Amino acid sequence: MLGGLAFGQANPGVTAESVLQIPLGARALGMGGAFTAVADDPEGLYYNPAGISLLQSQEVQGSFYSGLAGNTLQNVAYAAPISFSGVSGAGYASVGANLVYSQDGSIQVNKTNPDGSFLSSNSMSAGSDLIAGLSYAESIGQVSFLSGPDDTTEHEMNNFIGLTGKYIRSTLVQQYHAQTFTGDAGYLGVIPDWGLSFGASALNIGGSLKYIAVADPLPTTLRAGAAYHFAAGHWASLLLAADGEWMTHERTWYANTGLECKLPMGFAARVGYQLHRDTLGLTLGFGVKWHDFSLDYAWAMAGPLQDLQYATLGVRFGSVITSRKAPIRQENFELPTGNTKTPKLNLEQRIPVSPQGSAKPPQGGVLDTSGVPGWVY
Repeated sequence: MLGGLAFGQANPGVTAESVLQIPLGARALGMGGAFTAVADDPEGLYYNPAGISLLQSQEVQGSFYSGLAGNTLQNVAYAAPISFSGVSGAGYASVGANLVYSQDGSIQVNKTNPDGSFLSSNSMSAGSDLIAGLSYAESIGQVSFLSGPDDTTEHEMNNFIGLTGKYIRSTLVQQYHAQTFTGDAGYLGVIPDWGLSFGASALNIGGSLKYIAVADPLPTTLRAGAAYHFAAGHWASLLLAADGEWMTHERTWYANTGLECKLPMGFAARVGYQLHRDTLGLTLGFGVKWHDFSLDYAWAMAGPLQDLQYATLGVRFGSVITSRKAPIRQENFELPTGNTKTPKLNLEQRIPVSPQGSAKPPQGGVLDTSGVPGWVY
């Protein structure tokens, strides 16, 4: 963020398609938009496409957004794992698709005769935008490292990448049209033992919109963030997240912080704060899951005129694809006595255990990680 000072003064308003800067998804908005290192549901398509690699089944989400000056936005996102080991052969391949449609309210257009007398008055749409995207993500393998006083504890960091291609069509006052293509790229690293994840993404890379004579670039955004998961007693779990954003054309930065508390019976409460913005600040949200359905709501303080509200409805369906290669979790394991380092074992030698400690056999030739709290050697 401090590096932005070297680029000189901020340069707002130089890019087109401001809808690309709206934080999408009620869960992400409730956490202040700090979602780059979380991105573990279809909302991740808008922040870091690498995150959909974490999905275990198909998910669909539909959202509705209500903002300033009568602006509305609807978006639908779909993401799912696929039976493909990935280009790198490390597994966890997933695909996704999303569609965003926004309307900028209406304006009154008055026409006069040549002599200045009144001719007609019509209400017209101020503008609308359509954004369609296709995404792909996969694991690119694991990195092992040792920690502890004698370097006896082995950990693994699972690495994922994702790409998105987007088509954009924009309309102004029902008569000026422009269209372009752009893309996103993202990385996600997860250390299960520590509950840490790190993410980075580049959004809206390339492309510009030309309505009449001058083309304006899209708001290219560089994002980086971290998230930390941990248990809060036996009845809740917490997720802390923080993001930084750099707008390359505007030469300005933003920061987002968020907290999610998951409660029993599928409930969740969220709070976030967005820094260095003229409108957004405090955000609040909640969510509830019932079987395979979810409902999330978020509210954002946007200034004296009107606050922002976002609602997202989701559904999960389909069975877990067992042919995916599972990232290795090493939460519970025995260390040999003395200073001998833990030997590195392959996937077939690692046995998942249930909470009662009984071994669970592989299903379909691979290890089933559903409901597994850790690993034992």
